Amino acid sequence: LGSRSRAARIAEMIQRAIPYPVLLVLAEGSGLAVSVAHKRFSLAEKGSIVAEDFLLSPWAQEPPGDVDRAFHEALSLRNLALVDFYALYRSITDAVLGRCCAELTGRFATGAAVAAPDRRARLDEHEALGREIASLRGTLRGEERFAEKVELNTRIKGLEARQAAIKASL
Repeated sequence: LGSRSRAARIAEMIQRAIPYPVLLVLAEGSGLAVSVAHKRFSLAEKGSIVAEDFLLSPWAQEPPGDVDRAFHEALSLRNLALVDFYALYRSITDAVLGRCCAELTGRFATGAAVAAPDRRARLDEHEALGREIASLRGTLRGEERFAEKVELNTRIKGLEARQAAIKASL
């Protein structure tokens, strides 16, 4: 890849183009990232496949840190569910999700070590709150009225508190 900033979009395009479960490994320099996506039959169009719930792990660098070593260990075949192909892909997806959460928390955890089944929803909510905070900060920079600045700052602090609570629950 020429640039890591485009990796998520490129991975999403490849995942959408191939109608089967894909474990996509992206490499750039000494960095490595893993992409997975859930695929299902389309409800609207018979015979069509829909890709959703895209995940791209953060870039792992050499030498790997503790989180990346735990992620690589979770991806080794002896640690993956080998009951059937779906279970294998599901366990790989759980490992990638664990690595995405570890980027925020600093600790890698998957499977039974994870407290709640809605981890993906909490990660998505954390990212959405981050985008909303960035948007409000942009609005704040352009605001001239003091009362509006106070209101925007109060909203930002509330969102940051929600974001911190979500991070703690991951």
